[in-house]
Amino acid sequence: IRISERIPIAIWQINGQIFLIDEDGYKITNNIDNFSNLLHVVGSDANIYTSKLILDLANYPDFAKKVVSAVRYGERRWDLNLEQAIIVKMPEVNFKQALDYLVKLHKKNLLFNQNYKIIDLRDSNKLYIEKY
Repeated sequence: IRISERIPIAIWQINGQIFLIDEDGYKITNNIDNFSNLLHVVGSDANIYTSKLILDLANYPDFAKKVVSAVRYGERRWDLNLEQAIIVKMPEVNFKQALDYLVKLHKKNLLFNQNYKIIDLRDSNKLYIEKY
């Protein structure tokens, strides 16, 4: 008999249910009481791509603290929900490039306290911003 412990990395929401998931996307349990500090991810395939997202965000720990949750759309891209209710629509390709751009904005104090509602980075040639 071999027992292996699965270490939770995120809270995954799918079809109105919530689960702790490990780095491989496996459901561990639906008891999330002691894990509210973990990233909350939503979407049908979010569990599969969460580990990669967390690794990408780990390169920018100060910025990663500002990410409240992430929603996977169309089984191809993420929306990042940041503090101050800012939604960032990330691109399907060049995710790291868009993340670098966000981090630069954050470091220059041009991201938060700007009254942003939505920042759309899906088109690499244009930046779309909607304010409150």
